[in-house]
Amino acid sequence: KLGLLELPNQNYDRSEFIHKDSLITLAKVHGEDHWLNASALKNLADLYTFKKRYGDAEKIYLKVLNFRKEKIGMDNPITINTLYSLGLLYREKGDIKKAIEIILQSVELRAKVSGKNHPSTQRGVETLQQLFKMTGDIESIKILETKYTI
Repeated sequence: KLGLLELPNQNYDRSEFIHKDSLITLAKVHGEDHWLNASALKNLADLYTFKKRYGDAEKIYLKVLNFRKEKIGMDNPITINTLYSLGLLYREKGDIKKAIEIILQSVELRAKVSGKNHPSTQRGVETLQQLFKMTGDIESIKILETKYTI
């Protein structure tokens, strides 16, 4: 996460360098399949999303998601967070349909694992409501409110 400290200074190249350097170090120290590598990769994907390098971010998010599904399962909160981040990426890219699909999946998993009152579940519901408003899908907003009202 050290590379994220460079973001407020808008030192994006330095941030990217730090992220990539940490990935090399982690791979040397822990091996390619260590969970810390997935965390460092996710941070790099977050940076690429911030930099609007959506294609690079998507590839990394998918790699991290697959790694985490395999190693810790789809019902793990960390995996669910990665899925949510992927949905946010699609929102940023303007692929609202795909964003809704992915974020809805993350909300359903989060509600199953942590409950519908969990802050992450509610944050996902709020994001979905915004997306449905963008598409004019008022019916889906009502369904969400019924299903996830605290």
